[in-house]
Parts: sequence; C-alpha cells; structure tokens
Amino acid sequence: MVMRENTKISKASRFEARITKDQKTIFQRAAILGGHRSLTEFVIQSAQEKADALGRCYLLSEQIGSIAVVVDALHKKASSFYESDGFIKLSDGKRLFLPM
Repeated sequence: MVMRENTKISKASRFEARITKDQKTIFQRAAILGGHRSLTEFVIQSAQEKADALGRCYLLSEQIGSIAVVVDALHKKASSFYESDGFIKLSDGKRLFLPM
C-alpha cells in the first residue's frame, strides 16, 4: 500500500477461476483475435463489458419500459453459458431471455 498525503491507494483484488482446457483455448484465441495483451486482460474486459451492458439494460428498463434482455445463442455451449447467468430458454431452443 502506498501512502500519499493521507490518501490510501489500495491493492487490487484477486480473482481466480477454474476453466477447462477447451475453454482456455477458446478464450486465448479470442484474446489474440481481439488484440488483447493477455488472456487475463481479455477475460476481465469481457466480464466488465457484459456487466456494464446488463446494468445499462436494467437502468433503462425503468425509463423505457423494457421487460427483458433477449439473446440468440449460436450453439449449445453459448446457450448453456447464458442459462448459467439466469437466462431462460424460449420454445425455439436458440433464443433466451433475462427478465428485468
């Protein structure tokens, strides 16, 4: 911790996650394609973007009357990913929604 004129600069928090080898390969490929300096940078930026987007959707729902976020999963793994975040499958199997 560094002290400057009674101002504390706190150490960054640590976050750990276990992923499969396949997931790591996919994430590394996406990080390279996206021009990220590291896998960690890619994962943190992606999580931040998703959190920001869902937060904005929620706040806007109070102003414009939206009731859900709707996504179209490109494959079963994507569908499982969205379901793990609380999205609910619609009857066609590819479309999911997250109620506000």
